[in-house]
Formats: sequence, structure tokens, C-alpha cells
Amino acid sequence: MHYYPIIINDNLYDTITHKYLNLTDTTFLPGQLIIFEVDYFAQDSVSHLQLWAGKSKNSLQLAIDTPFLSIFYTSPNYSYTKKIDTFLFHYTLPAGLDSATRWILEPRVITTHNLQTRLDAVINIR
Repeated sequence: MHYYPIIINDNLYDTITHKYLNLTDTTFLPGQLIIFEVDYFAQDSVSHLQLWAGKSKNSLQLAIDTPFLSIFYTSPNYSYTKKIDTFLFHYTLPAGLDSATRWILEPRVITTHNLQTRLDAVINIR
């Protein structure tokens, strides 16, 4: 029997600006670097941590693909403070976005058995 990974945090938080990514009154600039953490738990080994991005759910493209092999409590991403696996995504918003654009980020945790969990965040561009 295999298990889906679980993403623990509901909201993604930019560690540079100290803003939550998916709040309606939060905006980011085109070309801006954002760094956010995904906290997750997986009983099975994790194969990849990915970030998909795009203007709509139908146009998401793979932006970051980090091959990774972890088992709970032996992971190099394990946080002894939080007692959970964590991963920091470093992502730069595309420079050509305009203020009418809403940009979707979808981090995914994928196990070696190809079971995956994802979390959506919608970013408003200023």
C-alpha cells in the first residue's frame, strides 16, 4: 500500500516581502524573485518537488523540477523545529507580465510511486 504525500501549509508565504502569495490585496512585480516554503509529510519516498506556473490552470508549465529522494526523519529537508519536511522554492516571476495578469503557482510533491499532492496560489501582478 502506498500513500499520497500531504502538503501541510495552506498558504504560501514569500520570505522576502513577508506577504502571503494568494491574498487578493497582495501584489508582486514582474521579474520579482519570490521565495516560499512548502511544508509536507510523506510516508513513501519523495521523487520530485516541482513548481508549475502559468496564467491559467490549463496553461501551467513546469518551472522548477527538483529530483529528490527522501524518507520521513531521514530527509535532508527535514526541519527538527517544525517536525516536518520543508522545501524552499526560489522562483522569479516572468518579466513580461502586466498588471492585468493573475499568475498561478502550483507546487507539487511527487512520490516514487507517482502519487502527488499540489497546492495552488494565485498571484496578482502590479
